[in-house]
Amino acid sequence: MELSRDLRTLVNSDLFSDVTFEVEGHRICAHRALLAARSEYFRAMFCGGLKEASDMINNHQVNCTTFIVTVK
Repeated sequence: MELSRDLRTLVNSDLFSDVTFEVEGHRICAHRALLAARSEYFRAMFCGGLKEASDMINNHQVNCTTFIVTVK
């Protein structure tokens, strides 16, 4: 459980982050490796050669609160 708690402290923290999502005008910092390891959606986004592989990704599909819950 300690590892899970420690990793959660990295959610929306710019410490070592390598990707930023813009959702409803809010910037949410994240870590590609963690997202890709936990989600097929993010794995495809980052590893599939999509345009979303850039450092700043605009997300207009969900609201900010839902997105933060998703990346946790």
